[in-house]
Amino acid sequence: MSVYKLYTKEVRDKKDYVYLYLYKLNTGERQPELKSLKMRIPKKYCIYNDKSFNRISQSLPTSYLDKYRFSSVDSLNQYLNIQLSQFIKSNGYIPVLPDDKKTLNDWFSNLIERQLNQGTKMRYKNVLNLIKQFQLYYSKTIEKKDEPNDKIYFRKINVDYLLDFRRWLLSEPTNN
Repeated sequence: MSVYKLYTKEVRDKKDYVYLYLYKLNTGERQPELKSLKMRIPKKYCIYNDKSFNRISQSLPTSYLDKYRFSSVDSLNQYLNIQLSQFIKSNGYIPVLPDDKKTLNDWFSNLIERQLNQGTKMRYKNVLNLIKQFQLYYSKTIEKKDEPNDKIYFRKINVDYLLDFRRWLLSEPTNN
C-alpha cells in the first residue's frame, strides 16, 4: 500500500515560495519518492487540508498563470489533479475490486482464512454470523427490501449503520 498526494517543498533561499511535487510513500519505507512538477509559486496561495497540500487559491496572480501557460486557476488545479491520477496509475496502483463491489463479508472471510489458531477462527466465524444476521434484519426492517440480503457493502457502512448494529447486538441476539 502506498500514499499518493500533491506535495509542496520550500525553496531554499526564499522561504515564501514552494516547489510543487507529486508524492509517493510506500508502506514500511522512510523516504518518499518525489516527482517535480517544475512549478514554483508563493506559499500563501497554496491551500492545505489536514497539513497536506490540496490545491491553488483563486487569488493566485495571473503572472504565474501566464508563466506556466494556464488560462485560469481552475485549469491549473485540474492539471494538478490529472498529474496526480496519472502518477498513481503509472506507479502500479490497481484497485482489486470496484468500490461498489467490496463487501465486509468477503473481507471477513479472507481474515478468517488467514488465521492459524482454530479458537480465533471460531470466534471470528461467530462474529461474521452475527454481522450477517444483523444485515438480514437491517435490510428487511430498516431498508424495507422485499428480498433481505446478508451482503454488506463497505460503501453503505456509516455511523448510523454502526449505531443500529450496536443497538441490535444489545437486544436482538439475546431474544433468539
